[in-house]
Amino acid sequence: MGAYADVSAANVGTNAVAAQNYDKSKGVYAIGAGAKINLPMLAKGDALYLTAAYANGMSEYTTNWTSFKSSAYNRDVNGYTMNHPSLVAETAGLETVKSWAVAALFEHYWAPQYRSVLFASYGQLDAPKGAKARVWNGTSGFGDATTWNVGTNFAWLPVRGFEIGVEVIYARVNQDVRGFVSGVAIAGPATTAVSSKTDSNVTGRLRVERTF
Repeated sequence: MGAYADVSAANVGTNAVAAQNYDKSKGVYAIGAGAKINLPMLAKGDALYLTAAYANGMSEYTTNWTSFKSSAYNRDVNGYTMNHPSLVAETAGLETVKSWAVAALFEHYWAPQYRSVLFASYGQLDAPKGAKARVWNGTSGFGDATTWNVGTNFAWLPVRGFEIGVEVIYARVNQDVRGFVSGVAIAGPATTAVSSKTDSNVTGRLRVERTF
């Protein structure tokens, strides 16, 4: 799988900092691959799923399952770069955010009506120099980040296309934060100061799903 786009950004009006004027465009892309390995020697329906993806300027293809983008899973970890951009505009051009992710899932049937799943994922985001040099105030500058999730679930399938299950997920994110102390952005030379922030939590769910 893959995706490509030509993106542009412009800020050519007069502003307080003339050096921030720009009118740039850049090509961005994402690539990925996945595989399903059937394991009937363990039990009928057993399988191992593997996926991997890399993005240059299209981080929504690699990190949507983490706290970096708004999604159903952003509550799993209270991250520090919610809705960060995939591009950072600088006078020299557009800088891209580079990211990659890998994930694995093992599905096992204890009986035709009972199934368990064990899954894990890991992702990394490399922030461009422009983002690292800015003050972090919750919306602008951000640093490198890593995140990983591991979880399991158990489901009962009373009839075809219907299941009731319970799920537990542990998620953790670590990120370098620039110029940030006690919720207040720092001005001046201290904007390049780096502090490492880590957050994690455990989520439990009861899921009732009907497939048509």
